Amino acid sequence: MRVAILGMGAIGHVVARALEGRAELVKVDRTRSPLRDGEAPVDVAIVTTKTPGTAWAADTAARLLAPDGVALTIQNGLGNYEILVEHVGRERAAVGVIYVGAQLVNGELRATGPGKVEMGRPTAAVQRAKLEELARSLRNGGMDVTVVDDPWPAV
Repeated sequence: MRVAILGMGAIGHVVARALEGRAELVKVDRTRSPLRDGEAPVDVAIVTTKTPGTAWAADTAARLLAPDGVALTIQNGLGNYEILVEHVGRERAAVGVIYVGAQLVNGELRATGPGKVEMGRPTAAVQRAKLEELARSLRNGGMDVTVVDDPWPAV
């Protein structure tokens, strides 16, 4: 599975650490081009930016996501999912939350633990399968992951 992480701050680094060796990672921030010529699209795009970066991340996700891929926002705050839907479509968008104490100091990640993620299943079957595969990879990386039909109470 090929996974893009959009936003390489503290949360992006925590997610990347959990997926390292379990997925082909494409780490994207505002200084790295999302896809170069000849590069394959991604199966999953995970948005981990702060809310002001959501429109940029959603636009980038739309450009690098495979037609049957899924984009997941695990940001704090409201309105991020709706922006993601505008860019990738409802059938390819998923919403979730992440609970982790993390700090990025001089480029070094300091986390208080592996973190917990709650993700909501998208409506389309192919995207659901990709999200479930992502959940397994995150669990194998040490994160506590729950996939639910209705993530909105947690959001």
